[in-house]
This record gives sequence, structure tokens and C-alpha cells, in this order.
Amino acid sequence: MTLSLEEALLAASRPAERVEDRHWTKAFFFDEGFLGFQGHFPGHPVLPAMTQITMARLFFREVVGPADALTVVSAKYRRPIRPRQPLIAHLVIGASGKVTVDIHAAEGETFLVASSMQIKPLIFG
Repeated sequence: MTLSLEEALLAASRPAERVEDRHWTKAFFFDEGFLGFQGHFPGHPVLPAMTQITMARLFFREVVGPADALTVVSAKYRRPIRPRQPLIAHLVIGASGKVTVDIHAAEGETFLVASSMQIKPLIFG
């Protein structure tokens, strides 16, 4: 049985945890065989931006609920994410409704920001 990317992401994550009002965290861990690394780049795997955006979308859906679509308002990719690197994603809903998702990657004993996204849910009908 072949997993979809979404199924593989869910299998490689823990449930979201509320940190405080409007702030949640979610842990991810991807080994070398994780679907998201396939083909990007052989022998030097790096987690692609589209996989990180899918992580943000699934995280949003778990915390807030379904949205017909999400648009990425802005994104910055600061560090490559490699296999076996523990990740902690933070989702924050600002007072204005702005949603940010930051993915922090373990670098030794410290977690550093690997990517930051601002996303916006689109509800139709």
C-alpha cells in the first residue's frame, strides 16, 4: 500500500497541542525513507517547500477545521530540513486573523527556525 503525502505527514507527526490561546505546536519526525524526500535531492535529501506548505495546511485543518483552500501570503525558507531532524511547528492565529506557521528544526540541543509562512484560509460558498 502506498501512502499519499498527506497520510505520510500525518503518520510522521504527533497531535497538535495548545500552548496558549491562539498558539499550538505540532511535532514531526521524518526518517530517510519519508515520501517527501524522494527525488529532492538524491544523495542529499532536503524537505521541499511544497511539503512544508502541506504540513502547514494539515496543521491548520487539525487546529481550526476545514478550509476550502489556503493561500500562502508569504514564505521564507531559512534552513534546509534533512532526514532524522526533529521538527516542531508553531501555528499562531493573530488578533487580526493572520495565521503564521513557523517550522523549527533541531540543531544539536537547540531548535532554529527553518521556515516561516503566513497563510490565509479561503472559504467558498
